[in-house]
Amino acid sequence: MCAEISVTNPSVPHDQSHSAFFYAWIMVYSSNRTKWIQVGWSEVSWKPDTQYVTEYDTEHNDWRFYKQYPLVVGRSYYFAISYQGSGSWASWIWWNSRWNLLSQANIELRSAEQTGEFCEVCTSTNNWFSVPCTTFHSTCLLTGNRWSLWTAQQSTTVYDSNGPYSVHWCTQYSDWCMNKS
Repeated sequence: MCAEISVTNPSVPHDQSHSAFFYAWIMVYSSNRTKWIQVGWSEVSWKPDTQYVTEYDTEHNDWRFYKQYPLVVGRSYYFAISYQGSGSWASWIWWNSRWNLLSQANIELRSAEQTGEFCEVCTSTNNWFSVPCTTFHSTCLLTGNRWSLWTAQQSTTVYDSNGPYSVHWCTQYSDWCMNKS
C-alpha cells in the first residue's frame, strides 16, 4: 500500500503532556485489529511544534519519530508499506528520489487482511484543536505484482464517522480529505 499524504499544521497544543496529537497514516492490519503497521506523519503535544515522519507497529509497540526527514507544511510525501515475507512488513518514505526504509516489523500477518488510510485527532481534554484539510492522494494498492490506484473494484468502508471531524473523498477512491464537520 502506498499514498501521497499532504502535510498541514494542526493547532496541537504543545504543553509537554501526552494529551493531544494529530496523525495521518496508512496502515496494514489484521481483520480483528490486533496486529498492524502504520506510517505517515504526526504532530504531538509532547514534542516541539513540528510535523514528524511517524511509524507505529504492534511488534515494537512504540511511536517512532524520524527527525532526519524534515517535513514542510504544504508539501505532500509518499509513504508505503510492503510485505517482506515470513509475517514481516516494512514502512517506507520516498525521500531524495528513492524509497528509504523506516522500520521493519514482524506483525505475523502473511497478507494484508485489511488496509486503510486514517487521520486521527486525539485530545484527552475535550478541547478540540483545529486541523486544516489533510489529503491522501493517489492511493495505490499492490494487487498481484503491480501497484494500481484504489478504485471501486476494492471494497471500501468508513471506519468511524463520529464527529467532530469527518472524512470524505475528493476523488473517489484515491483522494481523501479529513476536515472538521
